[in-house]
Amino acid sequence: MLKPLRNSALLKALIIGALAVLMLIPLGMIEGLIAERASRRAQAVASVQASFAGPQTVALPFFIWPYVEHWTEQNVDANNRVRIAQLSEARQLVWFADQSQANAEVTVKNDRYRGIHRVRTFESAISINGTATWPDRSQVKPTAEGRRIVWGEPRLVLPIADVRGLRGAPVVSLDGKAVPFREGTQLPMLAAGLHALLADSADGSSTRFLINLELAGTERLAFAPTAAASTVTVKSAWPDPHFGGSYLPRERTVTANGFSAEWAISALASGVQQQVRTLASGTPLQRSPAQHAQARLDTFEIDFIEAVNTYLLAERSAKHGALIIVLVFGAMFLFDTLRSLNAHPVQYGFVGLALVIFFLLLLSLSEHIAFGLAYSIAASACTLLIIYYLGHVLANRARALGFGGALLLMYATIYAILIAEDTALLMGSALLFATLSAAMLTTRKFDWRQISAGMTKTG
Repeated sequence: MLKPLRNSALLKALIIGALAVLMLIPLGMIEGLIAERASRRAQAVASVQASFAGPQTVALPFFIWPYVEHWTEQNVDANNRVRIAQLSEARQLVWFADQSQANAEVTVKNDRYRGIHRVRTFESAISINGTATWPDRSQVKPTAEGRRIVWGEPRLVLPIADVRGLRGAPVVSLDGKAVPFREGTQLPMLAAGLHALLADSADGSSTRFLINLELAGTERLAFAPTAAASTVTVKSAWPDPHFGGSYLPRERTVTANGFSAEWAISALASGVQQQVRTLASGTPLQRSPAQHAQARLDTFEIDFIEAVNTYLLAERSAKHGALIIVLVFGAMFLFDTLRSLNAHPVQYGFVGLALVIFFLLLLSLSEHIAFGLAYSIAASACTLLIIYYLGHVLANRARALGFGGALLLMYATIYAILIAEDTALLMGSALLFATLSAAMLTTRKFDWRQISAGMTKTG
């Protein structure tokens, strides 16, 4: 009674199923390794950013006119003596350019390494020009009667995320006169950047400005449109840009030779001016955590990404590991059952380990060579190993070659699914449906009871 059970097709199928589940353990370990390697890549990028310059955000210039409100207060102390206190409070008037136009020429480089990880940096030549109308200061009233206002020196402010990326000495030209930039913005909540002091001008008059600067950074360049009408054009020979942030380009052209993109944003369609006013008011100590979270500028950005994200594709391929193991084990079991080969579960285990090793080979190779080439080498190596092994297990090299050809076809199909991001789910579903259909059509006339009985008699 026990011997038929021990040799039955059902018991063997259960053992093979348990082996397939066990294969998920090393497969899960490889997925963890992929995540670890991706984390090390992120650490390499952070290391370069710490010693070079980080992702860059440039806010188009705006203007600050500080002033101090003075007043006198009289108080009576406990001894009925009158105390006179001279009080003051610093405030500032923020105004924006009527129009700003920026042009950036970006050169992307792959010359920074941390270990085996290559980090993309860029250098950009940025030109910003525009016009601004001086505000009417008579509209700025004291907050209470009896107070007076003393105006300070107006300044042009140019926020830059990481000033370490500045190359040379940027200069601003105001109405044709060169004015040197000074360090910082003098805005506690938007401190990184530059400012230039302006000569006082008549209220309502117009000022033209021109700024030229060279700025380096890592992987991302972003702009914040502060003017009433902001236009930004970015050009580069980099063929794989990713456009993100709060605004997409109005026009863009992307070819194998590079890209060109243009943004045209009105202040009416943007909250940046209000965000600047919020950032310009108060100090960090005066702001709540919620206000800190809201104190950011809406930007549009260009990420200089790789055409192929090695770790993302390796992770996606590993997620197909269970499917590959099930399909291969199922095909082996079907062939084993029909031909009465009585392959041992250990032989199934070796084939399963070869399938799992494919993903480890893929990860290690793709860190050094192109992902497509790494995939081809790993798939070919594992398939040749399985063909050689099955040639002995199946006692027929022709059958092993046919099995290997089917395995290569499956690898090729999965690769097509990996690179077809938009239709990956559709292609994966079609693969599963086609595989199930083939299995059902092939075995539609099989007498499984007779096959099981035959295996029992063989035992």
